Amino acid sequence: MSLSTAFISYCGPFNAEFRNKLAKDRFIVDMKKRGVPVTQGLELTNFLIDDATIGEWNLQGLPKDDLSI
Repeated sequence: MSLSTAFISYCGPFNAEFRNKLAKDRFIVDMKKRGVPVTQGLELTNFLIDDATIGEWNLQGLPKDDLSI
């Protein structure tokens, strides 16, 4: 939960590559250092949104790339 909160709070304006770098190289490292539990291999997109919603967005014309999702 903490990782997804940090991701939503700080990563919005950045591209997908930099978002992933922040999450993996900064947020996860810092959380482990502070003793905050982190789920290994957590896919943030899958945690934050379900497939049905993504499908609806695609039907409405949103691109299918990770950044758009």
